[in-house]
Amino acid sequence: MTAKDIQRAIIRERYARNTTLPNYTPRNWFECDVFEVTAAGYFVEYEVKLSKSDFRADAEKAKRNYDQDWNASLERKHDLLAVSDARGPSRFYLVTPENLIDEQELPPWAGLIVAYHDGRKVYLHTRRPAPQLHRIKLEDARFQSAMTTCYWRFLRLYLRT
Repeated sequence: MTAKDIQRAIIRERYARNTTLPNYTPRNWFECDVFEVTAAGYFVEYEVKLSKSDFRADAEKAKRNYDQDWNASLERKHDLLAVSDARGPSRFYLVTPENLIDEQELPPWAGLIVAYHDGRKVYLHTRRPAPQLHRIKLEDARFQSAMTTCYWRFLRLYLRT
């Protein structure tokens, strides 16, 4: 079972009622393995982890942010999620193979989805629902940016064939 198999399972389960996009980086945020905008307009992130070391390394994910005077600061994704930063998702899920991490290892702001593989198909089971981090809907400009990305990705795929 690969990360792409899990991404496909997440998207397959949710695309009919929500907008989903794999490997997308929303403006002012970090790359999402699966980016979702619910029908109500909330941003949900799914982060796929296939190993313990990948799970632990994710806590160190950071990026430089510049203010109006071009002063740089380092922002860690997990720190922003812990304070429910409005630039981030309203819900955050870690998606892992069965028995990779215990619920006790999860940060309080993350939900857990377990992926099972029967040799043909990947199945998902929500082990712990993600808490709502904030009630701020995704701004129209950020949603339109995601839709533009989706359009161009689809067009590139179409033109290849």
